[in-house]
Amino acid sequence: MKQFALLFMSACAVLATAQTKPSPARMRIIEEAAYNRLTDQNDAWFHDGDYPRLVENLRYMNLIWPHDYETATNLGWMLGNIEHYDEELAVYKTYGRNNRQDPDCDLPEANLYSRNHQWAKIPAVLERDIPRRPHPNAYRILAHAYEHLNRLADASRIWKKYITDYPGDSAAVANLARVTRKLKANQVTTKG
Repeated sequence: MKQFALLFMSACAVLATAQTKPSPARMRIIEEAAYNRLTDQNDAWFHDGDYPRLVENLRYMNLIWPHDYETATNLGWMLGNIEHYDEELAVYKTYGRNNRQDPDCDLPEANLYSRNHQWAKIPAVLERDIPRRPHPNAYRILAHAYEHLNRLADASRIWKKYITDYPGDSAAVANLARVTRKLKANQVTTKG
């Protein structure tokens, strides 16, 4: 599969420098076919349990398509699956740093911290994304992190912003109500 990826990159370079350049639509078709072929191979290796080959292929795909969220998160997840935790985190950080235009660019890193109960690391990662209206999970992870850190006013602020940006989530309304009760209880305790 490594050879396929290298062949694909070489073919794209040749086509890009050719006298008669293929149309952008044709290049997209070629690229999509290559991506789909590599993804199908990844599925086969995953089901066969051939994780080293799968990880190697995902690394090449991540080099070819560094802005592809699915490839980056699949690579990170597989690295965590084979207990290469530092590399998993590095993949997520690199994706976040290189894809600032994606409002969800920091979600994989924050999700990893959430799974590991590293609540204090989450606000610095996600707070900058909230104004860009990221995926609802970004709001949830950040609000829960603030609650675990006993930063209830911040948790309330994030739940309110989430409900404004994504109305109709009854669980979010319930979470905001719980945080509001805790805030009121803290105010009574500090006054008394």
